[in-house]
Amino acid sequence: MSRNSHQRRKQKLRKRAQEPKRFDLYNSADRAIVMRDLKQLIANLTTPAALSDKVMEFSRRLSDQTPFFIDCEPEPWSRQSCCDRNVMEFAKIHGGEPVFGFRLWSNGDVYIEAERHAIWKNGDAIRDVSFVDTGETRILFLPDSESVTGGFGAASQKIRYAFTARDRQLLAVFKHMEAAVPHEQMTSDESWEVMPSYEEWQSGKRMPNIIPTVRTRVS
Repeated sequence: MSRNSHQRRKQKLRKRAQEPKRFDLYNSADRAIVMRDLKQLIANLTTPAALSDKVMEFSRRLSDQTPFFIDCEPEPWSRQSCCDRNVMEFAKIHGGEPVFGFRLWSNGDVYIEAERHAIWKNGDAIRDVSFVDTGETRILFLPDSESVTGGFGAASQKIRYAFTARDRQLLAVFKHMEAAVPHEQMTSDESWEVMPSYEEWQSGKRMPNIIPTVRTRVS
């Protein structure tokens, strides 16, 4: 074996050793590790404290706009997880139009995700007329690029990103697990009828954001 071939082989082995261990979900020990580490990675998400380098790095992957903080100012009738409809109903009363983009959530500098969102705009006035079911009163909003068309449905409902190779592997496993469980998203009208209003939420009513739906096939 030549000296160059030997060096290339050592480089390949070194690179392979640095790669994170692949998980085998059929192995109970690996599965337990995945569930534990995933919970630590994506649980307890909150609004980023500042426009950190990691936040800006992620934002540039999604849009050419700059994220900004905005207070949540819901109406009593605003519905949980119905931001696009909340804006539409608010615009019927006050005029204006929706601004589509993402709410950004993070777990420090380890993990960040974008959740599809809409706020209201009328001239220079902007307002987030929706509320967060965790009780947070301020969000970090990233508008869509001006070139994006198609409204609320122009992008994925949720985009996840981790900053290390191992955590990205965990997210890939999580995506595989999600795809294995059939689910169907409620329509806007169904969500509006089912989800609690801000007034109901303040009174103590709670409901998960994801509710299984069962469709009956008509023959």
